[in-house]
Amino acid sequence: MTCKDIRLPELLAPAGSLSHLKAALNAGADAVYIGGEKFGARAYAGNFSGQDIAEGLSYAHFYDKKVYLTVNTLMKEEEISDELYSFLSPFVKAG
Repeated sequence: MTCKDIRLPELLAPAGSLSHLKAALNAGADAVYIGGEKFGARAYAGNFSGQDIAEGLSYAHFYDKKVYLTVNTLMKEEEISDELYSFLSPFVKAG
């Protein structure tokens, strides 16, 4: 067995702001998880704006890192069909 055969686990870190995202990735995290302004369990926290998410995605992808956008709140059927797609669509397009 060589070093190339050993698969290390992904180092995943939380990021509560764009500066935290950059710090976590610069410190060696393979990926970060973030919450947006909608559909997050931390509704009153300082979550990422749409612009911050886009900038964070660009930064992470430049360094070949991952961003996980959490969508973890209870939703009504109409929120899923009407709002969730509109919220996620720009980030899916950004990669």
